[in-house]
Amino acid sequence: MIHGLSSADVLRLPLLAICFLLTASFALAATPEDGDVSAEDDRSGWNPSFWVSIEARQQSASGGIQSTLITGTVSLRDDTGLPADVNADTGLFGVSVPFGIELEAPALKWIPGAPRPFLSGSYQLTPGSDRVFLQLGNPGPVNLPASPTSQGLGVKLSTQLKQQWGASLGLSFEKQMDDLPWRIRPSLDYFAQGMDFEAVVVGIPEGTTDTQEFSMTDSRFIHSMGPRVTFEADTGRRGPLRFMVFLDLAGYFRLGDQTVSQQASEAGQTASFQYAPGLFTFQGGVGTRIVWDPVN
Repeated sequence: MIHGLSSADVLRLPLLAICFLLTASFALAATPEDGDVSAEDDRSGWNPSFWVSIEARQQSASGGIQSTLITGTVSLRDDTGLPADVNADTGLFGVSVPFGIELEAPALKWIPGAPRPFLSGSYQLTPGSDRVFLQLGNPGPVNLPASPTSQGLGVKLSTQLKQQWGASLGLSFEKQMDDLPWRIRPSLDYFAQGMDFEAVVVGIPEGTTDTQEFSMTDSRFIHSMGPRVTFEADTGRRGPLRFMVFLDLAGYFRLGDQTVSQQASEAGQTASFQYAPGLFTFQGGVGTRIVWDPVN
């Protein structure tokens, strides 16, 4: 079942944004006395880190609802009746707050540029992700006898993005620019989106005056993979902690056909819905990373 956004969800993104800004401010406030930013780091150790970012996401999807129920005599608009097949194809924009942990390995000095391999896992909070993907009419309670403009008749497909997971495997190439260490970090990423779906159809069968309703639900993980590139710069050190800020861009390719569909039938009437995620998802954002790197 698709539920409304809770107050905890509403507060989650602002609180995390505040945490992000505080962390970034702490990092940028690092002074030369805390450690020489220009000094080359020891690239022979294993360094764990924590990171958080704010990301914008763009993807597309198509979907539809079909039913024999909604071809009855009751009209919802312009006295034309509700079609038996209602479809939508649209772009979807969203904002999320990923956070994760990472482990960076010693430099591979036998590879040009001596990159450091890294493995990262993340979870993305997605408040405000309820969406009415498709709607015609206003399906819900209806008072009989129905009129051609009765509220309560129609179709609606709602979605909710419940959670997002990610994993990255990549290489970190370090460079120097005006004595400031910065990195190019290409990686191959796995990206999963957990979604809930609910389709509602309310209509009056041909030749009757009684309403009939179908409600169909489903849950699914949408799986994707693709490249990511991160540009990262050091901002300073405080004791055993090094601070970085970064900009990242990613593009994901959907793995196979992951169309979601459900069908229901009752009293000689049928209804079904489909939801097909788009082939590509694009994501980009800014963030900060805190590395555990004690000075020997």
